[in-house]
Amino acid sequence: MKPTDVFEEQVKRELRNLVPAGDFLKELRSSLEEFRRDHPDCTLEDIIEQFGRPEDVAREYIESTGANEPEKIAGQKRLRNIIIVLLAVAVVAVGIYLYDRYMETHQGGATDVLIIYDEEPVDDKAE
Repeated sequence: MKPTDVFEEQVKRELRNLVPAGDFLKELRSSLEEFRRDHPDCTLEDIIEQFGRPEDVAREYIESTGANEPEKIAGQKRLRNIIIVLLAVAVVAVGIYLYDRYMETHQGGATDVLIIYDEEPVDDKAE
């Protein structure tokens, strides 16, 4: 793995998906590729010397976006994920309930029939 790729991965890891960073990461990749073209034998230490430590680069970006409360953002994402899971469970439960109700009402039409005769039985012996 190239040192520029290692640096980029470390920055991504430090961002921890706390803020939308797609454009920032594209710009970072472009800058890293340009640096590598200008310095083909660069090492990770050379990149850190030029750009700064990955955790510092990520922290500066987070602060520049105004999202300087990563714990709060992480908590919101965790809450969102919990809500999504609960909604999925609710949808599955409703599906199972509706399937059960359907099966109760459509069991092939088999029912018990009770026939009641209103006549008295004919006595064959009386004749």
